[in-house]
Amino acid sequence: MHTQVQAAKAALRKEIKSRLAAIPAEQIAIESGLVLQRLRDLKVYRDAKAVSVYLSMKGEVETKEIVKDIFAQGKLCFVPRWDGQIMHMVHLTSLPDYLSLPLNRWGIPEPPHGEERQVAFPDGKGGGFRESGEKLDLVLVPGVAFDSHRNRLGHGKGYYDSYLARYARLTHNDTDDPLFAMPTTVALALRAQIVESVPVGETDWRVDEVLTADGVVKDAQYGGST
Repeated sequence: MHTQVQAAKAALRKEIKSRLAAIPAEQIAIESGLVLQRLRDLKVYRDAKAVSVYLSMKGEVETKEIVKDIFAQGKLCFVPRWDGQIMHMVHLTSLPDYLSLPLNRWGIPEPPHGEERQVAFPDGKGGGFRESGEKLDLVLVPGVAFDSHRNRLGHGKGYYDSYLARYARLTHNDTDDPLFAMPTTVALALRAQIVESVPVGETDWRVDEVLTADGVVKDAQYGGST
């Protein structure tokens, strides 16, 4: 069964990446702008004090304007930094801080590993990290494909699944402390990334909502058969 799921995931990634490659950059920019408008309408975003946002690469909802909006709204902004196979959410101090980030091997802006950064609580301490004392209220999640049941197909590395599972274990151990509440997870998707069904395994994390240029994806709303 595991092998069948992995094969189905690989086939879907190939199909969606081919579909995304055919979309003009102008269309992605238009949809990304509409996603930002929809995001601003979400209560969970308006109420969030600390937001984690992925820094986009080609074929994803662009997040540069979302980062700008997070700072404009006076929210705390956290972005991914990879430490080997582990992903942490580290604090960006300002818009100039974001604009100065170098690109990593995937062409994604990433805070340099030599810099000491605050890490979103309760992710843990380590070299180059300081506890921020802040929990995340909202995590904006990337991916390759999504369905109306809020299933997500990532790029195959498992970074977000692992991160959210670590966070969930900590919240489970201290459920009476509001500081340890799980953040809301909202996946940002282009229309072409919505499919009828995403193959999932036991460790795949279901997001709380999937947001496109048309709003929150509802049941039976998808972009075609897979």
